[in-house]
Amino acid sequence: MNIIGMIDSIALLASILAVIFVYTGKWRKSNVIVRLFPIILVFINIFDTISNFMNLSTIWESLSPLSEAFQLILPIIWFFFLYTLLQERTTQKIKEEEERYLKAYNRAEFYKDLFVHDINNILQNIHSSTELSKIYVKSKDNQEKIEELFIIIDGQVKRGLKLISNIRGLSEIEKNEVNVKIINMKPILEQAIQYIRNSYQKRNIEIMVNYHNHSREFFVQANELLLEVFENIMINSVKHNDKEDIKIRIDVKKTKNKGNKWVKLEFSDNGIGIPDEKKGRIFQKRPFRREYSSGMGLGLSLVKEILQLFNSKISVHDRVKGDFSEGSTFIIEIPSFDKISD
Repeated sequence: MNIIGMIDSIALLASILAVIFVYTGKWRKSNVIVRLFPIILVFINIFDTISNFMNLSTIWESLSPLSEAFQLILPIIWFFFLYTLLQERTTQKIKEEEERYLKAYNRAEFYKDLFVHDINNILQNIHSSTELSKIYVKSKDNQEKIEELFIIIDGQVKRGLKLISNIRGLSEIEKNEVNVKIINMKPILEQAIQYIRNSYQKRNIEIMVNYHNHSREFFVQANELLLEVFENIMINSVKHNDKEDIKIRIDVKKTKNKGNKWVKLEFSDNGIGIPDEKKGRIFQKRPFRREYSSGMGLGLSLVKEILQLFNSKISVHDRVKGDFSEGSTFIIEIPSFDKISD
């Protein structure tokens, strides 16, 4: 094989590699021009190689100008191919950066809304307790009640500090440093129930919990943010309830589906319910804010965000099938474990 033949073979191989490069991996979605250039290069190189190998330009003198033209065009096409490829890559990088910054902005907005949402609840509870203290302090017989209110206020302050810690924990999501571990969720659920009772002392709330499977412990893959999940579910059950007697029923059971073990929690309430057309949107960021000005959308979007960290699921249904006005049932499924691993 002579020098010209070797050069032709190398050029043809380079063109074929360019086709493979563009039509596989992340470049397969490139624009039409980027994907068209290597095809043209392959075609020209095949023609040129065959022409030189069979010495067609000598046999047919009319092909000689065409072969010479291809020799001139080939470097130009390579130049535009590489230039377009570089431009495409630059555009992709800019788009990736824009998406990254948009994601960071949305995350910052989420933290801001979360902080405002929970701080509002905390301050509201402190305010209610101080107002009651002003009433009770007028009588010496209410000393015990006043002490209870001080305990609640102290608890709310600690909750504020915990909120800051939780937001710091959520901020680690982007760094993939969320500490998910195997924990017993029963004490966390009981802590959330106590928080609801302390937070809404002026309302008549009955919370019933049924632990099925004769289990005293329910180990799940999660972390302390699970408290936010339980609290937000029950807060919505209270806030969106116009009845004098608020009833919340919680059923906890162990289930198995397709070989996977879950702890399934069903939170049922007798609130105003959620129409079918809105069930699919309530876990989205800021859904129908005008209709639910008290923050239902944010609370449930937070719930979904946290549960996704645990590879868990949440869905909402009518408490009474076919009649949303009878209240809602939120079903949460969290990966379950029989015991804490070493």
